[in-house]
Parts: sequence; structure tokens; C-alpha cells
Amino acid sequence: MENQSSETIKKFASFTTLSGEQTQLIYNKRYKKGAVLFKQGENSRDLYILNSGVLEVLVDGSPVAQIDQRGVFFGEMASILHEARNATVRVKVECNCLVIPAGFVNKVLFTKPEIGLSLIKLLARRLKETTRNLTMMQKMYFSLKQEFLKKQDAAETGAGKSPYDIMIELDLITKVDLMTAVEKQEQAKTEGLQKTVAQILIDEKKISMTDMLQILKNFKTSDAQL
Repeated sequence: MENQSSETIKKFASFTTLSGEQTQLIYNKRYKKGAVLFKQGENSRDLYILNSGVLEVLVDGSPVAQIDQRGVFFGEMASILHEARNATVRVKVECNCLVIPAGFVNKVLFTKPEIGLSLIKLLARRLKETTRNLTMMQKMYFSLKQEFLKKQDAAETGAGKSPYDIMIELDLITKVDLMTAVEKQEQAKTEGLQKTVAQILIDEKKISMTDMLQILKNFKTSDAQL
């Protein structure tokens, strides 16, 4: 811990009227790149305010957000709700933070209503952002689901298309794969060999036997004709 003078802490507008004794409970700490302030799942309760630098937020080990705005609170959910940390916060660019110890958070909120108001506004903004992201994900999910069902229905019914049209639509093969297989079939005929396009595609590992049979079983055309 690197304690700073009350004058340093009071540079933040929210703390200008805290007593000298109160500011002694809040401390300023510098973190080097790569340092972890807290980990997902742990039960720490300290509340933080970024003074300088950049932090990254990770969930299940993957980066999901970045904290780079001076004066912004973070770690508030665990501090206020007394729940385990829902994310890990790691230093991306060496930073300096004000730390409000867990045992002092409630006292600060009661004696400094403007800090509580700032936290409420922060939570509201984050909830709005989460709701917007959730709505976008839901729209994307339903769009992908409809596209999948459409392709699945086309594969099951044929919809007047050839098996190879369906394979191309489902990205099982490409048009180039099909054209090459047809050319090789014609070449095989000139050599007196009987090979189907389906057989050539499988031999060339352009499509698996399983996927080929899955498509062909929905068509009356026999493999010999393909």
C-alpha cells in the first residue's frame, strides 16, 4: 500500500469534504503492467477508482472490456452487493488507483451521498449497456436460428435443387470443388473408368462420407446417377 496525502485524494471532487481522518482510510496505490487487482470468484470487497493508466476486464480468462477513464469506479458490484467478483481486473498499462477499503465503503456512501449517486449512475449505464448487448445477441441468435432452419429445411426437402446445390448452400463443398469433380469424372470416362461425382468428392476429401449420405438420403436420385 502506498498512502498518499489527503490533498492528493481530495483532487477527486467527490472527496473534497472528507475529513483528514477519513482520507487516511482511502489510499492511493500504483500497479505495474500485468498486476491483478482482483480475480473472478474471489470474495474481496475493496472499491477502486482509476486515477491513471489502463485496466482490462476478463471473464473466464477472456478480455471483455477495458477501463481507461480517469475517475471511474470499478469493483462496485462485489463491494455493494457483497458477492464474489464476477470478473478479473488486470493492469494493461501501468496504473494508479484510489482504493476504498471494504470496511469503509458504507461509511463513505452514507457520509458522501454524491459518491453513492455516482455509483448509481454508473450501475445504470452499465445495466443499459448490458441490456443493449443482450438485445443484440438475441437478435443475432434468432437470425442465425432462422438461417439454420431455412438451410435445414432446404436440405430435407431439396426445394427443387440438386444435392450438390444443397451441399454448396450448406458450405459443405464449393462450386470450384464441384466443377473440378465433374471434370475429373469426364476424364475418368475417357479412360474407361466409371466414377460418380459424389465418389470423387469423397475421395478428394472435399466432403465426408457421413455428410454426403446425409444429403443424398433426402433425394430419390440414386448415387449411381450422381
